[in-house]
Amino acid sequence: MDNNLGMGGTPFEYVVSAQKGATVKIKRLLLILFYVAFTVGAIVGITLTRLGAPFIALVPLALFAIIIPTWRRTKIEYEYSFLSGVMTISKIIGGRSRREVVCIRLSDLDAIVEDTAEGREKLQRFNPEVMTDIPAASTGTYPYIAMWMDEGGKRRALTVQLVDNSIKIVKTYNRSAYSGQ
Repeated sequence: MDNNLGMGGTPFEYVVSAQKGATVKIKRLLLILFYVAFTVGAIVGITLTRLGAPFIALVPLALFAIIIPTWRRTKIEYEYSFLSGVMTISKIIGGRSRREVVCIRLSDLDAIVEDTAEGREKLQRFNPEVMTDIPAASTGTYPYIAMWMDEGGKRRALTVQLVDNSIKIVKTYNRSAYSGQ
């Protein structure tokens, strides 16, 4: 167990799955229906135009070329990393592609509040120019809203999913910005 909790060079990381339940099931069902319709349509089209067997052999290749980039988009995760007072959130698509969503020093946060009616009121008063929403779907996380001014003077806000240890890290690096239990 890491007792330093992302402080002093020891990283603390966790992954939050962005989509669960009905949303993913519907997306996957629609993709399967699309794949079947594409296959049937291609075979019927090739048969009607009498292009023959060589072109029917291309249908599985075309289907494979469609499935690879589309199916992996049904699994989206967000990785939270805390290291030496810096929170980095990366979006992971299909377990392969990684893109950094935000990287911020916790000491730069103006406020981090629970995502409640009171927290939303504070967000409205802050009036962010840029709002980034990270979907919540994992159990064991708590929704929060982080607010800060970037180097360019833009007001930014971000919904985040924190776990107990990450809340302790936020409190350690910026107790004055933290507003929660």
